[in-house]
Amino acid sequence: MQTAKHQRIEWIDVVKGIAIMLMIVGHTDCPKTPKHMIFSFHMPLFFILSGLTFSPAKDWKSLLRKTWRSFCGLILPIVVVIVLQTGYNLIVDGKFSLPTYWAHVRGMFLSGLYWASGVAADGVAVLGVFWFVFSLFWGKLIVNLFSLLFGEKSALYLSTVTAMWVIYLGKGIYMPQNMDVTLVSVLFISAGMTARRYMDWIRRYKVPLFVIGIALWAIGFDQSAYIQMAARHYPKGMLCILTALAGSFSVCCIGEALSNNLIVRKALSFVGRHTLIMLILHHLFWSYSHYWAASSVPLMQLKRVALNIALTSAIVLLLHGLRWLIRRLLPQKAPAPAPDAGHAE
Repeated sequence: MQTAKHQRIEWIDVVKGIAIMLMIVGHTDCPKTPKHMIFSFHMPLFFILSGLTFSPAKDWKSLLRKTWRSFCGLILPIVVVIVLQTGYNLIVDGKFSLPTYWAHVRGMFLSGLYWASGVAADGVAVLGVFWFVFSLFWGKLIVNLFSLLFGEKSALYLSTVTAMWVIYLGKGIYMPQNMDVTLVSVLFISAGMTARRYMDWIRRYKVPLFVIGIALWAIGFDQSAYIQMAARHYPKGMLCILTALAGSFSVCCIGEALSNNLIVRKALSFVGRHTLIMLILHHLFWSYSHYWAASSVPLMQLKRVALNIALTSAIVLLLHGLRWLIRRLLPQKAPAPAPDAGHAE
């Protein structure tokens, strides 16, 4: 795998693009076997990729800055979308009034956003696919705290302990803000950070490691050891973690190989750079299956992925247009004059 900054980012974007499209496929009437194969790695892969590009805070001041930036980039857009979606749904149902709207928004904050769970349970409200965003936000914060308090190298060991506690002892426990799933996600974030430290070694032995990864992934899948993080499904304990790591590594190798093709790289990296928009659209159109109805499941999946990419492209184009317009309308600060060397004392 390439370690140069430009190449590293591009192949990571390619892999993210593959993962988000596979997530949509897995949520679209996917048959059991390919669905479980996708679920065995795709969400852990996102956390691992986050760890590969994650730079831990060096002090408490930078921790606050990074946490605020992460909140604005992850949590705030989701809250805005949910608040707007709540009003839209009431308007469509013909039930909109300000008291009703605020009651629904307050209820969402006290239920769905409070639990941030991917699935419903006894007394636990469901938020849906946005569980990932909350777990990513809190996971980064926890890894930052581990790194600050105990050192970056210790983060992997501490993350393993917390993940094992949830997997083996915390079954059936649902924590607010999806925190029980987050404690598993920190293991994958830390695994990505560890992989980055050993990237030169991984690159040197990439081919045999890829063969081993495929073999371990196949063995784990054959043993039904496929993780489903949102559903708190951790079969065979540590084996499902190993299966997720092996599957994620294998897909990373495939994604890096695909990135050698210019057209494929540009297309997939575009999708990978805008996974949050893809995720939001996936959530918003969950109940509008008639838009991608087709005569066969593969065609239905293809239509849904294509629709999501088309809408994402339109939104990105609109955002670029708005930025250009704002820059044109707002006065730009004049650059400070350069000092005159001829008059220097």
